[in-house]
Amino acid sequence: MTGQRNGWPVWPLAVATVVIPIVAVIVSATIAMTLELVPRCLPLIDGCTSISATGRYPPASYVFKGTILPFTGLLALYWLVVVKWLRRLPNAAPWRLANLCLGLALFSAVALAVYAVLLGSHGDAYEFMRRFGIYFFFLFTVIAQVLTALRLRASSPTHRAGTWQLRTALAMLALGLLNVVLKTILADPDPAENVIEWIFGLVMFLNFAPVIGPLKTQGVRIEVRT
Repeated sequence: MTGQRNGWPVWPLAVATVVIPIVAVIVSATIAMTLELVPRCLPLIDGCTSISATGRYPPASYVFKGTILPFTGLLALYWLVVVKWLRRLPNAAPWRLANLCLGLALFSAVALAVYAVLLGSHGDAYEFMRRFGIYFFFLFTVIAQVLTALRLRASSPTHRAGTWQLRTALAMLALGLLNVVLKTILADPDPAENVIEWIFGLVMFLNFAPVIGPLKTQGVRIEVRT
């Protein structure tokens, strides 16, 4: 990675990290609802179906899995590049949490791949691995976003990208805790859990967007050397 004017710019990679999963879920959900594989509704409001359900059955699953599985590799590349860039930010002390951020981020990408592969499989073992795959993906991604935001703020305390990303990530962690509480007190927690899942997923991917500006402004690029 380099800040010079050679190689490939990184900011389109960050844009793809935001756009690809959101579009994939919208398209697969539209197909699933059109073919009545899941109820027709506004899941962000009604909570009538989960994200997983919209990508569980063919042909919607072809779009969902066919997009999300390659996306996990793109996501891993994003984190490899961004963490290296964050290590080199000016006006900031050595980043002692860089390895933790990268480890959590890469594990989250693997967890998403496991979830996508096992989506639609039957059996308790598959269900356990699929469910924990998506839980780890959500949790570790948000923690990595928190660490990213803290690093941006360490470079510049008034950094709007870091402030926005930090506040949003902390709000998502609070939303996750709310989901745990609702599951214990509601007789039928599924609709509320589905709503929280849709909101959480949408906001989490949108929370990659604040990094796009700094990457573009600083001219961060990937350079492949042999």
